[in-house]
Amino acid sequence: MIKVFGINNCTSVRNALKFFEEKGKQVEYVNLRKDKPSWQEMQQIKQVGGFQTIDLFNSNGKLFAEMGLNEGFGDLSEEEAFKLLVTDALLFKRPLVVDGNFARTGWNKKEYEEMWGSD
Repeated sequence: MIKVFGINNCTSVRNALKFFEEKGKQVEYVNLRKDKPSWQEMQQIKQVGGFQTIDLFNSNGKLFAEMGLNEGFGDLSEEEAFKLLVTDALLFKRPLVVDGNFARTGWNKKEYEEMWGSD
């Protein structure tokens, strides 16, 4: 099952959900404003996706900058970063898509086609 983490008003999340609908793929949508993933779940996602911790953050977002993370992110331990990440949905790079074999942050139709475009 494909799991899509996002927020309802995010265009990239809507694009991803539309892509999966058009491909006939069933997805579990996780609204990050209501349901926060656990630190353990984020660790698993990081491993599946081969991500660096910073890859999971919306590092270009306003909140990231307002929190001083542009300068201070490197001072955080991995656990501190993950705990911070799950405090606010706007800190997540969206959408975050996981299917057990792949994980992807952000919306890129070409990459989605390569990963999930066929059966």
